[in-house]
Amino acid sequence: MQEHQEEQHSGKEARKDQNGIRGTVRFSEISLSIPGFDRYTTAKITYCIPDGIQGDTDPCPGSSFQGGLFEAYLPLSSKGWALLCCLKKAFHQGLTFAVSPGKIDGEGGKVTWGKIPHKTKMDGGKSLNGYPDSSYLNHLTEILVAHGIE
Repeated sequence: MQEHQEEQHSGKEARKDQNGIRGTVRFSEISLSIPGFDRYTTAKITYCIPDGIQGDTDPCPGSSFQGGLFEAYLPLSSKGWALLCCLKKAFHQGLTFAVSPGKIDGEGGKVTWGKIPHKTKMDGGKSLNGYPDSSYLNHLTEILVAHGIE
């Protein structure tokens, strides 16, 4: 896998203003294996969301939000490769992240994971949002399909 980078336009590319969550996603292959997927290499998914101004569909339009750097991992089995493509679609549709409101009138909101679950650790098990988790790839597939992404 070559390193690949994409830009997100909040899933609302026709908008006239530039508010809302925007950012980039980069996929890279690392030679380490995820527990439970010992025969496969791993995709490291890096999302970079800069600070911005909340858009019309965010909790407090016009208020600021704090972005961040988010990382996730996916085994590069045949199912993992297919899901990587689906995660890219979900990112472009604005499903990957959401703005959580700040404590006072939405000010100081910050970007958090949205509707699509990601594994943010390679190990530690399900309780630590890592692997092994034998149901994760099927669960991720079901959620993506529920959002019309296949």
